[in-house]
Amino acid sequence: MSTGLNRILSSALPSGDERVNVHPDVEAWRRHTVRLDRARLVENGIFGFDNLDPRAQSFVFLRWQLLNGFVRSGGRVIAVTSTRPGDGKTFITTNLAAALSRVRPTVLLDLDLRRPAVGWRFGLSAAAGIDDYLSGGADAWDVVQNVEDMNLGIVPVRVPQPQSPELLTVETLPQLLSALRGRSDDPICLIDTPPVLVVDDILLFAQHLDGVLLVVEEGKTRADEVREALRLMEAIPLVGTVLNRSIFSGRRRDFDQSYYYR
Repeated sequence: MSTGLNRILSSALPSGDERVNVHPDVEAWRRHTVRLDRARLVENGIFGFDNLDPRAQSFVFLRWQLLNGFVRSGGRVIAVTSTRPGDGKTFITTNLAAALSRVRPTVLLDLDLRRPAVGWRFGLSAAAGIDDYLSGGADAWDVVQNVEDMNLGIVPVRVPQPQSPELLTVETLPQLLSALRGRSDDPICLIDTPPVLVVDDILLFAQHLDGVLLVVEEGKTRADEVREALRLMEAIPLVGTVLNRSIFSGRRRDFDQSYYYR
């Protein structure tokens, strides 16, 4: 991989809206279907489902980069993290998952067990979550909430878990990731993880990841923080770095504007 970082502006972003069909043997994973409130999604900062929304275009391009690099080379399970809270990692993860689901099956897994936000952003009320599965209280297919008419499965956290390391080191997590890899519809699995400089949860399951995206915020994330985050995650292939809340022409954007791909 190149050591240089190239800035790619959103003015060259592609558009399009392709759908894929669900394979018959995946039906066991689709027991629970949810209908999302589109108005609430936009209110909560999720617009990646709509390729015509100008705010979604950066995620369309990020999707294109992932599919033509990381996924084409065999990557399927990718974690998204940041250095510190507030850098926008969940914003990036949820919108990227929405954009990916327009073109291929996608599973969004919330493993920020201490401070989960994925379920809230999508307006989900989970009867069972990934915390229940990891503790042995639910089956894998019972914690996946599938978005109606979309190829997106969301695995939220039902109850925040202060003692997350105890759940992340059990064998049920690698079993779940292995089962997702074995699905015939070949989904991409995005995992929202805690900031790596705050807690080291991502390191507890690093060996089961194909790569990691690091979210940084322009004007906030320091270079030494990025270096330390990369040092801690040196065992995980770095897919790229997403620059969030970038400034162009003196005006701050409220969405991801640039993508650096390594």
